[in-house]
Formats: sequence, structure tokens, C-alpha cells
Amino acid sequence: MTHDKDLVMVAGGVDIDVQVVGGKTEKLRVRILAVDSMQIYMALIQANDEGGLIDLFLDKPSGFFKTLTAKSQADVIELGEELNADFMMRCAARVKARREKLTPGFEEKAMKALNDQLATFLPKLLPKPEEPLTSSPGAASDKSEPSTKP
Repeated sequence: MTHDKDLVMVAGGVDIDVQVVGGKTEKLRVRILAVDSMQIYMALIQANDEGGLIDLFLDKPSGFFKTLTAKSQADVIELGEELNADFMMRCAARVKARREKLTPGFEEKAMKALNDQLATFLPKLLPKPEEPLTSSPGAASDKSEPSTKP
């Protein structure tokens, strides 16, 4: 969906019709987020919290997204990302560049430390690998057992 960028900027977002659970239709504004919403936006993205993103895009209280149908939720997410993703990713790139200037190598060191922690922690959570499966039921295993037949 394409929108006149100048009109969208003046309006602060795009008004869309959403369907509320129960059948009622409402017109709500999917807004363009301000730079002061960047930390919240990035946290919701990293947490894969689409419900939180819907609430943020609509400027509604936490949990409001639950009142919308699944289709309306998807419509809000798609439009909200269309309106905001580019700007927010540019903000994140500036933050990353600023952090790298202030603390060179920080991100690389932090990722290495995280990977090291995960390497020791994740195996404890994962199930133990089972013995290899045979190609067909009743097929002989790798381990040879002495035959008891004459």
C-alpha cells in the first residue's frame, strides 16, 4: 500500500478501518512514531512482540490489540512497519555508530560474551541426542551381538 508521504507526515499517520472482535468496525490511526519511541519500538521488535507493536502504532493501552480481529491486527502491523521501519532502523544505525565511537569493539565483545554464555547454557536445555534411527523397522543396528542360533 502506498501513501502520499507529505500527507502522512502532516496527519501523523494513516487512518484505517479495523474490525473489533464481535463485528464492530472502527477507524483508528496507525501513527508515525517519534524518535522518543525508538527504544520501545526496538525492544518490541527484539522481543517479537507484535501485540505490543500494535498497541504502540495505535497509541493504545497495553493489551488493546486483543480487541481486534486477527486480520485487523495483521493490517495494523503491516501498515505500522511500512510507516516506521525505515526511520527506526536509521535511528538504530545511528545509535550503533555512536556506541562504536564511544566504546570501540563493544558490540563485537558483547556478542562474543553472549555466544560464549549460550554455548555453555543451551546444551543443558536441549534434549540428549538419541541413538541414530535405523533405515527401516527391524533393521540391524551397528552393534553386533553374538548370534545365539547354531
